[in-house]
Amino acid sequence: MKWLISIWGDPSGWKEVEYHYKGKSIKSANHLGLVQSVENPNKTLIMVGDSLAYPSVVGKENITYKKLKEKLKKHIKEQFLKKFLLESAELVVLPGGKGTYKRRIGSNTWEYLTIDGESKDLKFIALWYLIQLLEENLNKLFEKGRLEVIFDASHGWNFVPITVYQTLWLVLEILSFFGVDVTFKMIATEPFIDGNTPLNVVEIEERRVPFNLYGFKTREGYKSALRPTEYGRKTGKLLGTLLGELKRFINYEYKGAVVNDIPLIVGAFYNGLPLAVKTFYTPTEQIKPLIDKLFEIYTKGIEISFEDNKTTIKRALSFSLYTEILFISYLYNLLTEAVGNSDFLRKEETSIKELRKFACKLFGKDEKKLIAITKELGDCEGKTKGEIVLVIEKALKEKKDLSNWVRLKELTTNETEEKEGNANIKKGEARKESIAERNFLAHAGLSRAEIEIKCAGNDIFIRYKPDRLDEIKNWVQNGLTEME
Repeated sequence: MKWLISIWGDPSGWKEVEYHYKGKSIKSANHLGLVQSVENPNKTLIMVGDSLAYPSVVGKENITYKKLKEKLKKHIKEQFLKKFLLESAELVVLPGGKGTYKRRIGSNTWEYLTIDGESKDLKFIALWYLIQLLEENLNKLFEKGRLEVIFDASHGWNFVPITVYQTLWLVLEILSFFGVDVTFKMIATEPFIDGNTPLNVVEIEERRVPFNLYGFKTREGYKSALRPTEYGRKTGKLLGTLLGELKRFINYEYKGAVVNDIPLIVGAFYNGLPLAVKTFYTPTEQIKPLIDKLFEIYTKGIEISFEDNKTTIKRALSFSLYTEILFISYLYNLLTEAVGNSDFLRKEETSIKELRKFACKLFGKDEKKLIAITKELGDCEGKTKGEIVLVIEKALKEKKDLSNWVRLKELTTNETEEKEGNANIKKGEARKESIAERNFLAHAGLSRAEIEIKCAGNDIFIRYKPDRLDEIKNWVQNGLTEME
């Protein structure tokens, strides 16, 4: 599968010139049609800012933000796609950066657009769009096992292509971790000189995308998923109404605290903890309504007005760091569903055999994490049993009753407490917890003091000790960098 992604500024001012790319050429005011004809991508995406929504583009009647985006997309499609020799393309409207924009519409006439809000919202909306794009093509991606992304960074206000590039790279690194072979290529055109000087489309970068995992956390919770902008703080009643609606939705649908547990899966992957991934997995259909509500409230807080030759877009709310992590958590759960067995993910009880198979699928690319997982659960080839099974088999030979949940630590005999790291320390509870946390992470989240097992039929089941979950939730996020 191949995607062509391009950032556009204002195409109305682009001038026609001859472009060359890989032995082919066209004469056009934009090179994307040439690249499309050469590369033949499965999907072409063009990202534009709502900073193009001038009165001459979207009109001056009272419209919603959704309608504004529709009109802007229609304008771009009708005025430029065919003109630039593009066969087809999907348009994505991102929030433009804060400030005032202008463009000439006559010999001495200008029109203006002012945006009042947070420029960083572009990152959050681009991130969510890219995640949705993956979701729409998930089956094909895993069926093919390959994705090539060509990113055109020729246009757009400087921070826009940089932000989209960083966000795209983040998503592709995570996709690579889940086993898709991803290749990334960046292209750009040579600087425009005049209409008579041909320009080359050049490759800036081409390489395989290495796998990497998201490494951030935040103290923020669901209550700060949306924050007031400077303009929003002045709106008073409107702001209170919007945030009140979001709070009621979360408290009714999710009971508050459950929402704050969703990001735990980020730490579970980062630290290589397969049982924690299974424990803190949240079905995407449960997260999606929350994200939809965030966008609904965010959009309700956008006011649009027209005066003479000027469009004004004011955003009362902006997205927060918690929202970014929520989106990434959705991506992890989505990809976990694609790789793992859906029935297994939704089971309340987890067998060691299923957990080992699950862990091998999830962490197959990360040999470092697999070392600790293999020691506890056995290797992916099924040649070794792992420490946990060896302890259980010994207990069964000794005729111990394992028909009910029992703490694995209680089955160990003739071993010092220090071997597992939960020594009977007489220097305070804080140090006990420190050693317990260290060993939890060192044993892939499967330290004997924190898990319980039971046997039923030919299966051995495993879970975290229920009264230790609060501590485990904190440990799971160990090592993540806290965003301010």
